Amino acid sequence: MNRAVFLDRDGVINRLVHRSQDTGDEWDSPYLLSEIEIIEGVGEAIQKINGLGFLAIIVSNQPGVAKGKCDLDFLDKATDFIRSKLLQQNAFIDDVYYCLHHPDAVNEAYRIICECRKPKPGLLFQAAQDHEIDLSRSYMIGDRITDIFAAEAAGCEAILVDGVDTGSYDKSRSDRIRFEDDLLSAVLHILVRET
Repeated sequence: MNRAVFLDRDGVINRLVHRSQDTGDEWDSPYLLSEIEIIEGVGEAIQKINGLGFLAIIVSNQPGVAKGKCDLDFLDKATDFIRSKLLQQNAFIDDVYYCLHHPDAVNEAYRIICECRKPKPGLLFQAAQDHEIDLSRSYMIGDRITDIFAAEAAGCEAILVDGVDTGSYDKSRSDRIRFEDDLLSAVLHILVRET
């Protein structure tokens, strides 16, 4: 069976975008190609995942379509753009899985309670089925606690990287979660464990 490193996208691979809203400031996904900025060290990190023989798979909640912030065409273009930028650094993403649903969707087709929206593990289960992945010998790296809950529900080892939401998480409360500064430091931890 294969092993994988599952990666959240926004805040792990590419930077979140700061937006001022009527309801206050928020960090959100990029909705223009010009807003997509690959985080420093990500290409090197994914090269190392590839070199270990693990699959590198993005699993990400992407409710922008449901909320009317972007369309499926943009999401496809953004995915191609990210993969292309990483390939320029000899870093290969094996597959991408998105949950497009959101309970507050303006588009009713996406306003459902699903099994794929993290913290539920549906995206990881689907990837495991498609790629014959041993989840118990795989990793999930994310910047939100929902990523960690999805990893735990799927039986993966969880690594939480520093992000806009992690400052409020009490790191002293859990001995099961590994904390790292960024994707590269998380992958270096995996590299030490696996070699």
